[in-house]
Amino acid sequence: MTNKIYQRLSNKPKVKRLKQAFCINEHNSLLFAYKNHAYHVYKPKLKGLKKSIVNAIISDYEVMLSFYSRVLVCRIDLHPGQCSADNQLINQYLKKLTHLLTKHYDCKVLYHCAREQNTSEVEHYHVELMLSGHKINHSEKLLSQAKSMWEQHSKGTVSFVDCSGQVKLATVLESFQYKRSDSFGVNPPLY
Repeated sequence: MTNKIYQRLSNKPKVKRLKQAFCINEHNSLLFAYKNHAYHVYKPKLKGLKKSIVNAIISDYEVMLSFYSRVLVCRIDLHPGQCSADNQLINQYLKKLTHLLTKHYDCKVLYHCAREQNTSEVEHYHVELMLSGHKINHSEKLLSQAKSMWEQHSKGTVSFVDCSGQVKLATVLESFQYKRSDSFGVNPPLY
């Protein structure tokens, strides 16, 4: 009975969870040197890391930390309704989303996006969003907006990654905040 009451009172979006929490550890990561730091980075099982891409991602973290002393980073996985030969669908979506978020939160918005298509017929995208941690403390509303926009834009679905084994989450969705004063070269790891 209590569970039913809680479900009715809770307006939180339903989150598609992986069976196990994703966690970077010494068995699935490697140290990546960048400037005068070493970062634990997820080690791909099949292919090696593209150093230029990892360098660009870390550089973007530094850019955001140069603007804001706290940066919210959250990830969302996007699955389109049908296969796309090009990236026009995701490009249009990300342009609309970043415009909306920049206007709504009045801050700089950066993102990283990776297209992946293993054995399935339809690709999917891993998207990481970065915003000022002073303007937004929790990712729940942000990711709910992103989810709703993607479902309308692509007729596709959205999933969230549970990495609660790695970091204590502010909400049920993946999010964490970096502070300029954090020892970013040691913790947290990069996904």
